[in-house]
Amino acid sequence: MIVDLSEITDPEIHEFVAYWSSVKGEAFAPTWKQFNLPRLNPKLVPYVIVADAVYDPSGREVIDFVIRFWGTGQTEWKGADKTGKRTRDFPQFRGPEGWEEYLRVLQEKRPIVSRDTVYREQYGKRVNIEQIQVRAPLSDDGIHVTKVATFGCWSKV
Repeated sequence: MIVDLSEITDPEIHEFVAYWSSVKGEAFAPTWKQFNLPRLNPKLVPYVIVADAVYDPSGREVIDFVIRFWGTGQTEWKGADKTGKRTRDFPQFRGPEGWEEYLRVLQEKRPIVSRDTVYREQYGKRVNIEQIQVRAPLSDDGIHVTKVATFGCWSKV
């Protein structure tokens, strides 16, 4: 479920958004090079995902996202490493919500925050988790969203 950033009290979510904002300057989004994961607080990096937007041949419509970076903390909490995988190939942790969040970032060209439950039974994990995450656009051409950076944090439900 999409929520307003002001509803989130987790300081790490706000730190991630502040970093993204600081490196974007006047642009709607930073480039991948400007985003520069090694400059992000090292405590946050394991919980980051960066996905490349894959556009159709006309360049007008996104048809998928491919995971460029999947932090080790994501693997620890979710039970799977998605590096190099297409988002359309994922087992559904959350249903269509993740895909819709990616598309909303592309359309609105701003960070989107969500809170929901991740169902982990399919990976042999007995306890589901509440997930709060923020997805933020990256743009290598200053016009289109070419990547989406996500930061997540969790608690057991």
